[in-house]
Amino acid sequence: MTQTSPTAAASATATPTLDATLTLALALASEAAYDDFDGKPLRLPQGWELAGRWTGWDPVFRGGSEEKYGLLLRATDGSGAYIVAFRGTASLDDVLDDGDVPKRAFTPSAGTLSTSVQVEAGFYGIYNDTGAGMTQSMRQQLQQLLAKDSPSSVYVTGHSLGGALAHLFAFDLSFGPYAAAFTRLTTFASPRVGDDGWRDTYDARIPSANSIRVYNQQDLVPKVPPKDFGYHDVGSGFPVWFERRTLPDLYPLSRHALLNYIIVLQNAFDAPSQTWAGSFPDATDAKKTMVSQVPNPPTG
Repeated sequence: MTQTSPTAAASATATPTLDATLTLALALASEAAYDDFDGKPLRLPQGWELAGRWTGWDPVFRGGSEEKYGLLLRATDGSGAYIVAFRGTASLDDVLDDGDVPKRAFTPSAGTLSTSVQVEAGFYGIYNDTGAGMTQSMRQQLQQLLAKDSPSSVYVTGHSLGGALAHLFAFDLSFGPYAAAFTRLTTFASPRVGDDGWRDTYDARIPSANSIRVYNQQDLVPKVPPKDFGYHDVGSGFPVWFERRTLPDLYPLSRHALLNYIIVLQNAFDAPSQTWAGSFPDATDAKKTMVSQVPNPPTG
């Protein structure tokens, strides 16, 4: 059995330093993907414009349905940079997919795997499957969008369920013709995606510095599916800590809301330590108060 050295173990749990401008742009792009699903006007991050959309298949309720799942954004400076932003849970179908925890074998769009990789069935179904009149899967649509624009750099992001889809896409991207263009994955409140084969293969293909999970230590979603079910984290983690100022805080949505993540990050990025202790109005209910604290050291 291979043993991990103390140095390697320490580096695996070290908190990365984030690019503040890029991270907030990716968070705002993820929020815009929710707005698009809800039919609201898009509030895109400064310096980015809409370049495309895609859908996914929700297979587990009422025979399944096709839903809008994300936005492709193009940098307005002509650099050839693109953001692939996935929205998270926004419908009953999504909730049922989130709970579809049995695993399925992951097959890359290009190339082959040298070992078995098993991922959560609900997430993979949205990414890989089609139904009814849907002619192209999410992964096929994304490949077509990239082929149309031939990006020089690709940033991938998503919140919650969208974080899981972002992980699947980034992993898939590492096998295809745009592997060299893949630059950074940053997710917010992403659940775990796959088994130990997924973790080992993912981490071997994508450097931890290029795959960052921003997660609230008080948020339940990044802790599921549980490790006891054979699911593992990948990449490197950037923890924050916030919840409602109530004892006890029995309202989990406030601890998971992307807009609250954004507020905490905006304040944290003003400090050299990239941490923040303070209070702010809850983005899900402005009459309630959230409290942010310096997060606990990550434990792996």
